[in-house]
Amino acid sequence: MQLLLRFLFEREGYRATCVFDGENALRMWQAEPPDLVLLDANLTTLADLGALRSMCKNTSTPVVVLSASGTGVDIGRGLGLGAAAYLTKPLPPRRLLAVVQSLLRQDRVSPGLVTGGAPNAVLVAISPSA
Repeated sequence: MQLLLRFLFEREGYRATCVFDGENALRMWQAEPPDLVLLDANLTTLADLGALRSMCKNTSTPVVVLSASGTGVDIGRGLGLGAAAYLTKPLPPRRLLAVVQSLLRQDRVSPGLVTGGAPNAVLVAISPSA
């Protein structure tokens, strides 16, 4: 899944960095803040909940939660913690890209390449429990 998402974003001109869990996503986010975070998460685990909470509380970087769980409780939990969007799997790649591009535009960052030719940075975090 991670390689597919990386390929999808890079093909569209984004710079995608991939990590394997919420804890590493948080570390990477702190070290090199991306323009957007895609967190494929299980919001019942403390690590994923903590990563989402910290990222949303301490920055304006949009965080998109991607999850297999589409229950009202999980969606409410994700959005309540500050996620900019909550998407359920499976979803068409074009829909995911449309949401990402929309959020980046709202954040006043152009989709694809930004001024100066530097690609937008997207952090893709795939939790092993997701």
